[in-house]
Amino acid sequence: MIRLLRTALPCFAVAIATAADSSASPAPLSLRPPEYLMLGSAVLDVGDYAVPAVIDWNRDGRKDLIVGYRPADKIALLLNIGTVANPYLAYAGNLQAGGFDIMVAGGSGCGAPAPWVGDFDDDGDLDLLVGSAPDGAVILFRNASTNNTPVLSNGVRLALWNGDPLTVSTYATPCFADWDGDAIPDLICGAGDGTVFFFKNIGSAKSPLFSAGLRLFADGKQLSLGSRAVPRLCDWDGDGLTDLVASSSTGVYWCRNYGTRKSPSLAKPAPVTVPISSGQIVPVNTSNRMRMDLADWDGDGLPDLFLGNTEGTICWFQSYRFAVTMLRRSTDGQTVIRWNSSPYLSYSIITGPSATTCKDVAATGLSSGGTVTSWTNRFIRSQQFFRVHTP
Repeated sequence: MIRLLRTALPCFAVAIATAADSSASPAPLSLRPPEYLMLGSAVLDVGDYAVPAVIDWNRDGRKDLIVGYRPADKIALLLNIGTVANPYLAYAGNLQAGGFDIMVAGGSGCGAPAPWVGDFDDDGDLDLLVGSAPDGAVILFRNASTNNTPVLSNGVRLALWNGDPLTVSTYATPCFADWDGDAIPDLICGAGDGTVFFFKNIGSAKSPLFSAGLRLFADGKQLSLGSRAVPRLCDWDGDGLTDLVASSSTGVYWCRNYGTRKSPSLAKPAPVTVPISSGQIVPVNTSNRMRMDLADWDGDGLPDLFLGNTEGTICWFQSYRFAVTMLRRSTDGQTVIRWNSSPYLSYSIITGPSATTCKDVAATGLSSGGTVTSWTNRFIRSQQFFRVHTP
């Protein structure tokens, strides 16, 4: 059996022993270097200021892509005609409501329509929320048809319980998910000033009703990510609690929930990082107008990161959890260790007779094998424990 003892990122460290340890917990998500989403053989380019949402729009089991863009101020639909593991996008026009292309004016700035897709009214089909840039409103387009062939009704601006307009002032970027653990989805919405609002659903799953918005706090103070925040909820570290992951014009950040499911408490924003060709691990930053989404693009059960960019392109960062996938000692005296890895990283292995005495360097400068890296060495009896880590 294997015992895993992990340190915090960015060390990517793991200790392995031949005894079981029930206290082992999943590692936080790590990212592999980005790839541009493609349309055929060319890099996908929707126009300017792409705002992506990844969802199985036609419920065929494959993730599709929905993108708000400028200067048309419309929302493009790209259907996945490939497979779950190997998506292939085909342009399918702009999303429509009431028979016409949806258009949410972005004003004079860089505010493309900000889509979010999900079941807003608990009727089993997909609806569309769109954040507006000039006034910070959120517009609901209900699905009046079925899952396989969504037909959207004309948009209605969301309001608070008392009828007042629901707004975050500018650059609204909505998502709809249960924030406070009461099994009723709430509205979480980023704003142009880099803050994130929580509009509690005081109605029901079928008939949402929102209280006045409260700005989220992190590390004991009001969360502010710089400008143009885009929030998503995700259990980033696999501890069973909902964390906040958000992009802004300066980067992508993870706020770990160290509270409870019903009473979240967010830690200080930690930059989400990625390895680059030099072997360094640096904060994610693809443009000065990044807009993010999280979704499982490759069917491995983990949420991947998508970033829409200033020039209308979209980058996909494949996620993985650093973990040992194999530990074997063969009859010929060889020790084989295999772990999830990333291109551009190198690894070292330190051994010892116990988890606290791993001091002997067994290997250094091991080049990544890509998504999986292996190391084989002749077994030495004192090598009962191993640590695999990056510099």
